[in-house]
Amino acid sequence: MAVTVLGAVILLALNGLRFGSRSWELQQTRAEHAAGIRVARDYLRRQLAQVVPHFVGRGAGERLVFDGEERSLRFVAAMSRGQRDGALYLFSLAPETTDTRTRLVLEYALLDPTADQLRTLPAERVVLMEDLQALQFAYFGPGKSGQRRRWHDAWPVDAGQLPRLVRLRLEVADQQAPLELSVALPLYDAGLERRGGG
Repeated sequence: MAVTVLGAVILLALNGLRFGSRSWELQQTRAEHAAGIRVARDYLRRQLAQVVPHFVGRGAGERLVFDGEERSLRFVAAMSRGQRDGALYLFSLAPETTDTRTRLVLEYALLDPTADQLRTLPAERVVLMEDLQALQFAYFGPGKSGQRRRWHDAWPVDAGQLPRLVRLRLEVADQQAPLELSVALPLYDAGLERRGGG
């Protein structure tokens, strides 16, 4: 009888250890997931704060390279803060669904500064977030010259200027609350935008 009781106690203790180990591993996985989301959020904040107005085309065909849609964003920026070589990159941020999982993917490519049209070197890509459940961009500004400032679901392709703010709302699995990020874009004089963009 004593051996049977001892065996039951040992079994319960081992099961408790296994449960505790699984619980700890789950907590660690969630902590790592949350840390990865914070890193991605901070990276996006820094990158959006470095957006620059870049124009392609000439005359009536001139356009600003900034494509802001409700579920995707394409913009031009330097790669990192303090970069001195003047190199600009085309960034594209959009969700990508494979099977039943959706992730947030960033593509970036070096711009050819000598081209009148938009031309880049081959793009690199990196997954910023896994298990994305919802994504929504919004853009604050006048849209077109003379209009009052307001939030737009998509930035007008013929606006000719950058929005003042970009807001990103994300819902990620295992996160209790949606992640919201609002970034003020650098201010540029409209005339300098065109002269600087070529």
